Amino acid sequence: MEVLPFLKILFIRVCMINQLIKVVIVDDEVLARQRIRILLADYDFIEIVDECANGKKAIESINVHAPDLVFMDIQMPDMSGFDVLGKLNSNLLPLVIFITAFDSYAIKAFDYFTLDYLVKPFRDSRFKESLEKVLKYFGDSDGKNMIKRLQHLIESIPSESFDSKNDSKIILKSGLNYVLVEIGKISHIKSSGPYIEVLMENGKKHLHRSSMANILKEINHKSFVQVHRSTIVNLDYTSEISSTGMGEIFVLLKNGVKLNVGKTYKKSFLKRLNISES
Repeated sequence: MEVLPFLKILFIRVCMINQLIKVVIVDDEVLARQRIRILLADYDFIEIVDECANGKKAIESINVHAPDLVFMDIQMPDMSGFDVLGKLNSNLLPLVIFITAFDSYAIKAFDYFTLDYLVKPFRDSRFKESLEKVLKYFGDSDGKNMIKRLQHLIESIPSESFDSKNDSKIILKSGLNYVLVEIGKISHIKSSGPYIEVLMENGKKHLHRSSMANILKEINHKSFVQVHRSTIVNLDYTSEISSTGMGEIFVLLKNGVKLNVGKTYKKSFLKRLNISES
């Protein structure tokens, strides 16, 4: 869509709304917040009332400022964007555009009836599409209906369901398909070029386009630890830690698979298990 026609459409809809749209930006990455702020600076009908770097601050800010719209990162250090929604005053629920680096979370975002989602890195044109949706919902009754649906959904789900650390499943993208995998049944994960191999306790393997760092964030589970630049293991599926006596350490899984612990990961791995390095 060309810029001028797009701005004409925005102008018409802003006239229909006849109000400023208050926005809160929530993302733990400074550059990500900065980019959204720059993109929003072109639109006079947007008022950025606050920026937050974590979930706790986001909850406080939303309850205080009662924004109309929130751009919110799904995965943050202290809690997920879904956790934030679950802890908000139900009468102050804003429209939400989730921002995520993971396609699997995008599916979950739709399950939570959010207005839209942006997958990093997103283009300026995709951001404009989200703003078009914002104005559409503020220009008619659909926006209020969406908030009502979101409110009903949050009230109907037990609070513990929003705790990202209790998530028992993860969605993996395999080609054009999505596979729902139980986290507890993953034995280990191996890197494979631009992909990772998620190996299950039954021997089944799922190929997923991601990095080792990103899959650890996606799983977000205390039982998973990286033991090598190309290996992550599930401690709950570990049966033995062995040593050669020459400084090398190996992890033996319950299915008999033996994995080497890299030198750079050895110290942190032993500390994680409260094992003295001697």
